[in-house]
Amino acid sequence: MTRYDLDDTDLAIIEILRKDGRAALAKIGDAVGLSADAVRIRLARLTADGAVRVVGIVHPSSLGYGVLGTVMIEYHGPLSELVAELEQYPEVTFMASALGDFNAICEVAARDDQALSDFTNNVIGQVTGVQRIEAWRMLDVVKWAVQGRPPPATDSITTRAPLDELDMSILRMLTESPRLTYRELQHAVGVAYSVARRRARALFQSGAIIATVVVDLVNTYPRVMALICIQFGGGSEATMEYLCKASEVHILVRVSGRYNAIIEVSCDSHEHLADFIGGLLDQPGVQQAASYLMTQFSILPMPWALAGHRPPGPDAAIATGLPDSTTNSIHNGRPIALPADRDMRP
Repeated sequence: MTRYDLDDTDLAIIEILRKDGRAALAKIGDAVGLSADAVRIRLARLTADGAVRVVGIVHPSSLGYGVLGTVMIEYHGPLSELVAELEQYPEVTFMASALGDFNAICEVAARDDQALSDFTNNVIGQVTGVQRIEAWRMLDVVKWAVQGRPPPATDSITTRAPLDELDMSILRMLTESPRLTYRELQHAVGVAYSVARRRARALFQSGAIIATVVVDLVNTYPRVMALICIQFGGGSEATMEYLCKASEVHILVRVSGRYNAIIEVSCDSHEHLADFIGGLLDQPGVQQAASYLMTQFSILPMPWALAGHRPPGPDAAIATGLPDSTTNSIHNGRPIALPADRDMRP
């Protein structure tokens, strides 16, 4: 595989956009020692080559989806057909093919536990070729250091005003092009400039949407990715702390089901992964661990699907809370290049 080389200036630009995907080109240029035009050229090259993508990420709980589950699928047949079937559902926020007794992994968002059960059994379970499924409801997020995949909603969330149809229209535009100027938003949604600016800023400030950059790890930072399911006996506290500190672990959540926790890990090589799993099995309280090597990311979770979505309820609005922080790490996958060479002037 040919690796796409990023120089130090590229990495500095990516780091700024990772924290603020709407950062002005002039501001980025001041930070990296380039003119705004030079930054624009670099960013245009990176996006055109597919190395990075600037995305707008809407947290599913903004749309009333407060429950997140992991669904393991044993599928017989071309996985492309399973992907084609499931990618039409906004509830499927992420999907990867895998090696193991299950060959597909999905993250599914739902409004509540019953909706998660219904979708798992009545939608995924009824797809032709699906032989077996196992679902785990995420109970507690211990570590979530991956952007592009919003964490499950938690009890410690901040409340904000309901979303209305204008908010939804703005979100649709910003998920596709998060670097749109307020003037462009004004024309796109047909409201006064001051209204478009106020509404968009409120959405970003509340955390309903974040703008960030996603890097193509397939060609820039090749990694070996795996999902590991862990069954604990007693005395698991030390192991949970060990996993929290491990740089290989990007996601650590407690779940319901026959396993107590699942982790997502990223390693430099298959040998590195084998060593990590060996070390995990030596940790106190670990009774069993099942690993699934993720081979391809079939459904990437950005942007959150908004097509055809309408807020529930008689007033077509929802009041929901959002996590009050986001992480600074990057998500894996092969993003499709989008133009991101505008400055943020009105």
